[in-house]
Amino acid sequence: AGSYRPAMRQSVAALLAVAGSTWPGASALPAPRTPPSTTASYFATTLSGLEHVLARELESPNIGAAGIREGRLGVHFEGTPEVGARAVLWCRSAMRVMELLDQRDDVNTQSELYDMCYDLPWTDLLESESQTLSVSSVLSLDRAMSSGRMRPGDWVCPACSSLVFASKDECFSCGAQRDADPLAGARRRLGRQADAAGDKGGEPLTHSFYSALTVKNAACDVLREARGWRPSVDKEDADLPLWLHVHRGDARMYRVLSGTGSLHRRGDREGERV
Repeated sequence: AGSYRPAMRQSVAALLAVAGSTWPGASALPAPRTPPSTTASYFATTLSGLEHVLARELESPNIGAAGIREGRLGVHFEGTPEVGARAVLWCRSAMRVMELLDQRDDVNTQSELYDMCYDLPWTDLLESESQTLSVSSVLSLDRAMSSGRMRPGDWVCPACSSLVFASKDECFSCGAQRDADPLAGARRRLGRQADAAGDKGGEPLTHSFYSALTVKNAACDVLREARGWRPSVDKEDADLPLWLHVHRGDARMYRVLSGTGSLHRRGDREGERV
């Protein structure tokens, strides 16, 4: 997959070049070890209903993204590190611009998430003890409940985990019948997945806080074994902000190129890392 830190330096250098910055430290950036043609996958988040607007921005000459696919609350795209830097600089409808570090299927338990994160190149992502990280985690069921999309009476299908309206007695997706407990289906599904994983299965992924903690534990274990130190956490302005998204076992780990805060606040704070 290559080295991520050189790619980050290349993105920073590209961002400075695109902005026409005369920052004196620009010339001191180390030369990237990755070729300029290296292509990465990205995801830019936005508000519901603005996906098409964001897609048009990404395909504009100012950014030049390829492989653009509109999703829910965001747009997938591909490009070089310069494309990622241009997206951070020129997008006006994006809230975050993130680079995909890894994606795996069938990640349903804490131990499976730990194994996925343990394999990330942490020694490239965090090169010194002074650098910090932060992890934000979003689980599909958590989002449905916290965002208000899951309203009183709505229920989670016991077979496929789809969110079904209260007015329906069977799942629109697979035809399964409603359970008396609206969340019992989701709990049984996660329990079966944990049991199938055996003794190593651990707890199912039911809480975003503990999922984020699992990611941090994996990073600390790798860096302690390789370098002899553990990274510190900075929730406000981390050098390495990470974003984990898990939906029906599909786990994706992103590095947030645009920094810890949302892009709608650009210019609101001085010195925020990008």
